[in-house]
Amino acid sequence: MTLDPVAARLVQAWGFEPTEELPGGHCSHVYATSDKVLKVPYQGEEMTSGYWAMVGLDGEFAPRIFESDPATGSMLMERAIPGTKLHESGIDPSEQTEVWRHVALSFRGLRSEKLMTMAEYAGAKDPLVVHLLETTEREVPLHGDLHHENILRHGDRWMVIDAKGLVGDPAIEAAAFVCNPIADLAERTANQFLERVYETANALDVDPFRVWGWSLARMREDSPERGEPWWFALQGLNQCASAFDAERWVRPLA
Repeated sequence: MTLDPVAARLVQAWGFEPTEELPGGHCSHVYATSDKVLKVPYQGEEMTSGYWAMVGLDGEFAPRIFESDPATGSMLMERAIPGTKLHESGIDPSEQTEVWRHVALSFRGLRSEKLMTMAEYAGAKDPLVVHLLETTEREVPLHGDLHHENILRHGDRWMVIDAKGLVGDPAIEAAAFVCNPIADLAERTANQFLERVYETANALDVDPFRVWGWSLARMREDSPERGEPWWFALQGLNQCASAFDAERWVRPLA
């Protein structure tokens, strides 16, 4: 196993001897032992605002952090065991939504000074995003990417990972959950997308239109090709527009 230069320095400084490398997604290198994980981000929000969100999180959903390095956003933390993802846990969808709700609300207690605003993160190129930003009435600390694969079983509790650390409209938190699990998207009907929008909006006590809008904007940002999972999500969300009298925000699919 070859360590990247930052990880090589930190394992020596922290006395950590990893035995395996785990999939780190698009932003991080992740090295592990049976009970600890070293996460070394190399791009994106996980180096900055995501780091501050995770080290500031407290309570039942927070991983224990043994060492941290604000200069690189790296953290040595407890490993989720067995690490089962929320959608693979065997609990029914309504229970999954309740777990997600509690995790989402756990971020509300974070201090927001070092988190990234949604305006900074989104870039406001999409007219729908501009509208949602301009009409946001209150802002709260957010995980920012709270889907099923970022909520893991750890013993008899749940552990959250990979926060982006944003501040913005509370309805934003539902977008990643609405558009996951990925494997379900191609088979999901427009009515099922709409049900998920209303379910998550009710869970967070927010306007369903805003959940739909942020979910749609999230999918458009990815510019999925026809046949990709996100394309099916985009198609389903487009078909929900009439429920909100919001056809003006829909773009034709490629």
